[in-house]
Amino acid sequence: MRLYFHYADQAGIQNLSSFKPAQFPNLPMMDRWILSSLYDFVDSYESNIRNCKFHLVTEAIRTFFYSQYCDVYLVNFHQRATLYLGG
Repeated sequence: MRLYFHYADQAGIQNLSSFKPAQFPNLPMMDRWILSSLYDFVDSYESNIRNCKFHLVTEAIRTFFYSQYCDVYLVNFHQRATLYLGG
C-alpha cells in the first residue's frame, strides 16, 4: 500500500475516493492495475459495509489481498525487481 500513499501524496490526494490511477500514465501497467484494483476494492468494501453485507465484505478482502495483490501483483513485482537488479 506504500505505492498508493506515495503517488497519492505526490498528487495531493487526501482520500482514496478521489484517486484515479489514470492520473499517473507514466506508471508501469501493473502498478496502475493494482491501484485500480485497490480503488475498486475500497468502493466495494465501503458499499457493502454500509449495507451490512458482511459476506461480500469478506469476499472483497479475500479477492483483493489474496487473488490480486499476493498472487498477481507481488509475483509480478518480484519478477520485475529481479530483472531490474540483474539477479
